[in-house]
Amino acid sequence: GFNESKRQLFLTANAVRPIDRDIYRYDFKTSRVHHLTDDQKGMLTAKLSSSGNLLITQLTSTSIPRNVKIIDSKGRFVKQLISSDNPLNGFKLGEVKIGTIKADDDSTDIFYRLTLPYNFDASRQYPVIIYAYNGPHVQLVTNSWYSRTELWQQYMATKGYIGFTLDGRGSANRGLKFENGI
Repeated sequence: GFNESKRQLFLTANAVRPIDRDIYRYDFKTSRVHHLTDDQKGMLTAKLSSSGNLLITQLTSTSIPRNVKIIDSKGRFVKQLISSDNPLNGFKLGEVKIGTIKADDDSTDIFYRLTLPYNFDASRQYPVIIYAYNGPHVQLVTNSWYSRTELWQQYMATKGYIGFTLDGRGSANRGLKFENGI
C-alpha cells in the first residue's frame, strides 16, 4: 500500500529469514526503511487502509493458526480482531519441525521441514517420505501454520512415516541467484 500524502510505501519482505514475512514502511522523504513487525515471527500479510494510517495484519506461524489485528503506520498495536484457537486440537498429529542444513558451500542455509509421527521415538527407525519441488516459483517450507504441511503428510505420520521436505536451490523467495541455482 501507499500513503500518498505522507509519501510512504508499505510492503512485506523476507529480509530477516526466508521462511518469515515481515511488514516494512519505506519513507520517500527520508529514504529510510522501518521494520514494523519485529515483535512477530511468521508469515505476515497486510492491507493498508484508505487513509494510509492503519494496517490490517494477518499472522500465521508454526504455533499460530491465524492472528488478525490492526496496527498504525508506525507498527503500534491498535486492536485485536481475530486470535484463532488451534482447530486441530485433540487430534493425534505429528510434530512439525523446521530446521536448516548447510549447502555444499558451507555458508548457505537450506531450510527443511520434518513431520514426525505421533509418539515419535528417536530410538526407532521409521520410513521416510521425501516431498520436494525445488522451483521455480515455489517455497514449501515457511514459518506458517503447520509450516505448509499438507494434511496428507499428517495422515502418513499417523501411519508411522516421517515426512521430509527441503527447499533446496531453485526455491522461491530467496533471490534470483538462489532460484536460478538449479
